[in-house]
Amino acid sequence: MNSLMVIFFSEIPENVSEFLRLQADYAKFNSRVWCVKTKLDTKKFRDCLLEYTCADKIPVFVINVTDDPWASSYVNPALMEWARKI
Repeated sequence: MNSLMVIFFSEIPENVSEFLRLQADYAKFNSRVWCVKTKLDTKKFRDCLLEYTCADKIPVFVINVTDDPWASSYVNPALMEWARKI
């Protein structure tokens, strides 16, 4: 199981919340920040989120907090590069 932190950069539709709640376990910090436990890897989970959010182009940042891989969509590449260095 992977523990993922998911950060949305705008409000998310209800169908995204429903998808997050369907994972093995989840914690909702606020409407834009969630932690989920899932069998999916970081990129696959991000791709599943894109199925729900791509029409709205909602920026999302997914971090696997149990290992190193990161996945994002619609996030400024310079910001991603900076975050990798910290």
